[in-house]
Amino acid sequence: ERLDRLERNLGPYLPMLEVAWDNEGSATISAWVRGKAVSLAEAEALGIPIVELFIPPAIFDYPREEKQTHETIRQTFFHLIPLLLENRGIAIVPRMQLDWRQCFPKTRGARVISYHTRAPFDPLRLHVQEAPLAGYCSFDHAGFAGFASTATDHSAIQGFLTGVPDEVLESNRREMVARYVDANVSKYSQSADIGTIGGSYVFVALQVSTDVVAQLGYMSGMELLEGVLDHYRGTDIQVVVKRHPFCRSMKVQECLERWEAAGEIVRNNNSIHGILKNAKVVFTINSGVGLEALMHGRTVVVGGACDYGYAAKVAKSREELQAIMAGDLTPDQRRIEELLYFFVHRYAIRSDDRDGLRRGCEVGGDLGGDQRRFRPRLRP
Repeated sequence: ERLDRLERNLGPYLPMLEVAWDNEGSATISAWVRGKAVSLAEAEALGIPIVELFIPPAIFDYPREEKQTHETIRQTFFHLIPLLLENRGIAIVPRMQLDWRQCFPKTRGARVISYHTRAPFDPLRLHVQEAPLAGYCSFDHAGFAGFASTATDHSAIQGFLTGVPDEVLESNRREMVARYVDANVSKYSQSADIGTIGGSYVFVALQVSTDVVAQLGYMSGMELLEGVLDHYRGTDIQVVVKRHPFCRSMKVQECLERWEAAGEIVRNNNSIHGILKNAKVVFTINSGVGLEALMHGRTVVVGGACDYGYAAKVAKSREELQAIMAGDLTPDQRRIEELLYFFVHRYAIRSDDRDGLRRGCEVGGDLGGDQRRFRPRLRP
């Protein structure tokens, strides 16, 4: 089944995988140029840009055991690989991404595409990652999620939005709500039980504490939850908590059981969209749930760097968290609409959007020099 899927999606480009494997174990490097493998020296002699393409392990997943997020990555690269190999204006140095969090290029001065990686900002590198929106992948020069260039520098967002009419922003958000909220679609499979939560409540979305993005937190998830509990204790506002489906921490389990037994939290495993629907405020460190909450028009408070921070309130300490909760928590709907528009029209591309991927790789000019091919989707 795996081989059939590779043949169906890569067809005549399957020999490129052999080249990629050889490039890992051989002292010499080969490139794929205009339908055939050549030496790196021959490729360099052509004077065309060289792109080192790391092939993620996700394309080799067992079909019956594939995670949703890996499906998005696989589809993206199954579309991206032929588009790059068909581009006669570039040379591809294929690599096997054996270490899925770090990639070390072998070709000096090459452009680089890799999955689930981050590095100091470099306009010659594209880091690809499944986005918080189901079916989308982000493309960024620094990394993903809170490592992304736009997590700390919002100038690219503001520049892209110049001249975009209000009605276009509003229409985009309506389309996103219909596609995700109304259809109960999320990055991970959700319960068919949308459910309702009675009374007033705020929502705390927990994360996997060992996730690499957790290091970008200004506080831990448990510290965030404790801060929220301190603020709302003694009020008529409930604190609803949902644990990440992949969290296996016994410490988190013990804390949640203790707070639940004391009546301080309400644990809920219904669909994320059902929980977000009526939440007064949504709290998280930097989970992708925060972006989904923005689609619902909720105020989002984060305790870490994230790629949707432009439209969230950021607490860099427990003191700042308390100050935010004591202040005006009215959502900034205009800023939310701006962020959502930027996210789906500039920062991320749907895995099945061949035209979008082609434009991201073929519209020329800003990857250095006077080259006219292969530019990133995002231009900070």
